Amino acid sequence: MVDDDRALTQSLMPKGYGVRTEQVILFKIAAWIPNCPQHIPQKFDAADGRRGAAQRDTRIAEWKRNSPR
Repeated sequence: MVDDDRALTQSLMPKGYGVRTEQVILFKIAAWIPNCPQHIPQKFDAADGRRGAAQRDTRIAEWKRNSPR
């Protein structure tokens, strides 16, 4: 907890917010993985998603062509 650093507290608050902040919690991050599959969903680029959807659509179309009606 940081409750005696007025400059830090003010720098973290949006301008014109209109409330008085009493404390700040400051975290020290030792490691950070932005695409960690353990706690957050994996990030995929839009191009990869479009490519995967196109492959899926191709497989569905092939299945429909080859399936008995």
